[in-house]
Amino acid sequence: MIKRVLILWIILLLFSNTVISAPTSKTNDPKRGWWWYETPPPPEDKEEQKEETVAYPSLKDYTKEELWNMEPEKFRKLIKVFLDKAVQNPTVESVKEYLTLQDIARRKALAFTNVASLVVQTTPELNTLKDAPITHVGKVEMTRMQSEDVERTIRTAVDDFALLYFYSPTCPYCQAQEKVNKMFIGKYGWQIKGIDVTENRLIAEQFGVSTTPTLLLIYRNSDDYLPVALGVLSLYDIERNVMRGIRLLRGEITPEEYNLYEYQRGTAFDPKSILQETRKGGYNAGTPGTANAD
Repeated sequence: MIKRVLILWIILLLFSNTVISAPTSKTNDPKRGWWWYETPPPPEDKEEQKEETVAYPSLKDYTKEELWNMEPEKFRKLIKVFLDKAVQNPTVESVKEYLTLQDIARRKALAFTNVASLVVQTTPELNTLKDAPITHVGKVEMTRMQSEDVERTIRTAVDDFALLYFYSPTCPYCQAQEKVNKMFIGKYGWQIKGIDVTENRLIAEQFGVSTTPTLLLIYRNSDDYLPVALGVLSLYDIERNVMRGIRLLRGEITPEEYNLYEYQRGTAFDPKSILQETRKGGYNAGTPGTANAD
């Protein structure tokens, strides 16, 4: 009997200790239970960060020689700094400093331009004026050569090419384009086949035609074709587009040479002529004012 009472007393004692010590598993403080509420501490006052004042340089810190010989990237950044300085505080002195730097940049550009003029004048392969003159008599001759290229190409292709003309009866621009088409037929004797898109939708879809008027250049006995006019174009534009299309479909030119006339081959307007074997030393032919040892 005494033994049972002792065991019961020990069990109650252990249970009592467990209940009392339960809150301590969270707080380790028997007075602060699981549901203890505390007012959170106020946030720490942070010192207001003062805006940093930009310390702009003065143009007096640089000599004219230093500015003239300064690396371009560094000089561009310096101009930006002085521009910011002048905009933030537009005094007579700050604006004058910025414009002084701009004047140095202008003079450097002028020096570069002068040297470039000398190099172009004395280096034929870098001079485009020999291939595209700007004088009146030169332009007249250039226009004559271009017209000869265009007309010769179109006339010799009359048996191998034709034009498909897609139109719509309700299209007001188609009537204007038809007049130009008649001029082309009268000049070159080509066949132009008219196709009404309202009655031949499948044909229009087959060629990807979605607007009128449209002119397609087709290569006979092949599946190759090329749009040469979308909308109303003049006879001048149609002639040149047809000429370029003929040469492209024949494989005489690549897309990179699309605007190249035949007489321009090997000139500054022939993109890949630079990759051909250079003549007379090419770009290493010498420098202006010096004689070649050869």
